[in-house]
Amino acid sequence: MEEAGLFKGSNSGLPELGTLAYANQEITFDVLKSTAMRTCMECHTTGRNAMGTPAEALALSGKILSEISSNAMPPKSSGYKTLTDCEKQIVETWLEDQAKSRKSVKIKDLPKCQGAVAPPKEEKPDISKLEVTFANLQKYIIAPKCLSCHAHDVEDVETVLDSVQGMHDAGVLAETAEESKIYQIVLPTAKRQMPPLKSGLPRLTVDEQVFLKTWIDKGAKEDTL
Repeated sequence: MEEAGLFKGSNSGLPELGTLAYANQEITFDVLKSTAMRTCMECHTTGRNAMGTPAEALALSGKILSEISSNAMPPKSSGYKTLTDCEKQIVETWLEDQAKSRKSVKIKDLPKCQGAVAPPKEEKPDISKLEVTFANLQKYIIAPKCLSCHAHDVEDVETVLDSVQGMHDAGVLAETAEESKIYQIVLPTAKRQMPPLKSGLPRLTVDEQVFLKTWIDKGAKEDTL
């Protein structure tokens, strides 16, 4: 397993920690973030559901366990795959280790990770070459740059951006991009450009701004099957 299996390194799509493969590592928070929770880190490093530090993750432990066990998170609607049984056990083990002040085990010693193989790393595509769909907008722009604060399940959220209907309800979509608040606010000329600098999230690139503008100008539609 160390040679070709779980969390091997560049060949398996996941980086190594120091000189050892993740399979040989004890389940520290850094290892957790880089393996089972790497998808979570795309959206939840800041905001009300932040889990970018051990304390933040522990404070949300009940919610994390509930949502990964029910496969509610990561959200399929945003193009993410559900966690594998191995990944779920990594999260469960780290949380239980912290709660019981217990010494962590190595990933390769977890029963559900025996013989598991890490999925290949999914390289972020060139956004300018992608089909202009809501699914692509959500997966590559909205989810990583907006949903830590603007998802329907965020406490006291006012502007929901995880669905087209939510955007309409929030009044951020108009007939054209130039008239739409969701587009206006991501431009460098905006008085309060989003995402805010304090969030630590990167601003939309020019290609991402163009993608958003094109989607709105084409009617801002849900994808059809």
